[in-house]
Amino acid sequence: MTILPPGLDLPSAETSAFGLIRGLKGHSRSWSDLVAHAQLVITYYQELPANQITRLYDICEASPLVAASRILDAVSMPESELPESERQDWALLGLLAFGMWGNFLSASAMKTRLTASTLSRPVTAAIVATCTPQLAHDF
Repeated sequence: MTILPPGLDLPSAETSAFGLIRGLKGHSRSWSDLVAHAQLVITYYQELPANQITRLYDICEASPLVAASRILDAVSMPESELPESERQDWALLGLLAFGMWGNFLSASAMKTRLTASTLSRPVTAAIVATCTPQLAHDF
């Protein structure tokens, strides 16, 4: 997709995220850098005109969003050693990213990382119900 800024190395960012989770040496990128990449991608896709949304059905077009959702998946894992409150925020954003490209099953899996207190917020319930339509009856 040509809407993303040049020089954004998402494959490397995704690899680094999972390297950090697994404790592999040689991954010098920080969680904040990786999350910034993911947030940037989501921001660009949010600006996609409504008449072009169907482009996300093409995995080649959606691949940056796929990478962003996987990065957020990694950062929301307990192995990231980030505080629980931050991991909750990243899990919700990851759920949203998976939902944006129609991967509702992965979005549902991300929902399992959210605590009851996070899910009890009305705005969170609306996001989860939108991104996991098969679970909308729970809200």
